[in-house]
Amino acid sequence: MKAIVIHGYCIIGDDCIIRQGVTLGNRYLDRPLEAPKLGTRVNVGAGAKLLGGISLGDGANIGANAVVLSDVPAGQTAVGIPAKILKSTKQRQND
Repeated sequence: MKAIVIHGYCIIGDDCIIRQGVTLGNRYLDRPLEAPKLGTRVNVGAGAKLLGGISLGDGANIGANAVVLSDVPAGQTAVGIPAKILKSTKQRQND
């Protein structure tokens, strides 16, 4: 059984999806009050870890088992360890 761990100072917007095994917590022992802030309609994949005083914009997507240590802009997708923003196919064609 996988639990969801949510820091007491975490802010979670409306209509977010948080799957099993997700941790929303602080990153540093000397900054115990820093916690993630999720906008509306954020989709967090199973096993993801969101750590520190980061912000996830409205409609952001986080991949399964991603470790998010920095902000994710609205509508973007972050995957990996540490998590990086995926480029859309339109952005890749322009590069």
